[in-house]
Amino acid sequence: MSAPHRLSILTSGLLLLAGTLAGTLAGCTPHTTGATEVGVRFNKITSSVEVMQPGANYFFMPVVNDWKRYDISLRNLVMTAQVDSGDRRGKDDLRFKTRDGNDIETDVTVRWRIDPTQMGRIWRYVAPSTDEIQSRLVRPQARAYVRDVLNRLNSEDFYNPTLRFAAANDATRILGDHLHPYGVIVEQVIIGNFLFKPEYQRLINARKEAEKTAEKLEA
Repeated sequence: MSAPHRLSILTSGLLLLAGTLAGTLAGCTPHTTGATEVGVRFNKITSSVEVMQPGANYFFMPVVNDWKRYDISLRNLVMTAQVDSGDRRGKDDLRFKTRDGNDIETDVTVRWRIDPTQMGRIWRYVAPSTDEIQSRLVRPQARAYVRDVLNRLNSEDFYNPTLRFAAANDATRILGDHLHPYGVIVEQVIIGNFLFKPEYQRLINARKEAEKTAEKLEA
């Protein structure tokens, strides 16, 4: 085979390879993760999951891949009586009964985040976005388990900051234990403003006024 013929074959091969690569790249689309986001790429052919790190650009074909992004920063789930703020519009605080049978309503904030080492499991079994993890999983679990913890307190206990703080710590631990298998880390449960039913609140206020009056008389 002559040298010119070999050169022609080599050139044709290189052009074919270049064309193939160009066609492949042309079919790829860019995907970006923000500074506090991780991406999850699911290959429909191999059923493999690849986790993409924050703050980067990735290129792959959309036809054979699914792509989801998750915010892994610390988030606050705020359930409050204030109708114009919090996780949901309208009155959204937590209502429960104390151990001695009184109704009480309290604001609750849950500080939580996604465990970035569990992204494959989260994508497969939990939810396709951080917002949906909060609405489908964190919110209902928080309302259930925080209520269970607060049910153990007596009415008087709620006026004791030490007991409220201890209850919040218990709620953090218990809720965290239940959410950990789903790839969710609970950093803190915060018990905010609280209010008893009006009838009981009036009794409490009257008793406090009586105690103040008695203290003044003794002085």
